[in-house]
Amino acid sequence: MPSVKLFACARGVSVDRFTDALSLFEVVDEIKLPAFPSLYPKLSLVLSAERQPGDPDVIHANLRVAVDDKLQGQQPIDLTFGQNKLTRNIVEFPAIILPAPGKLNFTVSSVEPPFETTCCVDLPAPTVQRPAEVRKATTQAKDQPAARNRNTAQRRAPRAKAASKRGH
Repeated sequence: MPSVKLFACARGVSVDRFTDALSLFEVVDEIKLPAFPSLYPKLSLVLSAERQPGDPDVIHANLRVAVDDKLQGQQPIDLTFGQNKLTRNIVEFPAIILPAPGKLNFTVSSVEPPFETTCCVDLPAPTVQRPAEVRKATTQAKDQPAARNRNTAQRRAPRAKAASKRGH
C-alpha cells in the first residue's frame, strides 16, 4: 500500500520543467461563499505518494468528490510509479459546483492494494446580516468622522506653514 506524502487542494499548481519542483498557489482549506449553490472557479488537487515494496507499477484508483455524503462526481485515476519510488498526480477542475455548506471531500481509493486518502475543504454556511443590523451599522459609520482624514489634516497643516516660511 503506498504512503501519502502530500494530498492538498489549491487554486493553482505549477511544476517547474527544469527542476520538477512543485508549487501550490493559494492552498484551499476553506471556501467562504455568499450563497449556495455556487460555482467555484478553478480548483486543483495534488497527490504525491511513495511506493512501498511489493506495490505494483500502476495502482488503478478512483477519485470521488462529495459534499458531506452526497456524491458530486467520480473518475478513475492511476497512480503510475513505473520504476520510480514516488509519483505525483495533479487533477484540475476548471470549475466545481458547490451545492450546500458542509465538508467538500476529495477521496482517492483503490481496492488492490487497499488504499484510501481524503483531502477535506470546509464550506461554512454564509453569514448574512439582517437588514435592520445593516442600516444601524451604516448609520453609526456615517455619524463617526474618519480618523484617517483627521490625522491627515493635522499632518498637512504644519507642512503648509513651513512651506510658506521658506517662500519669504
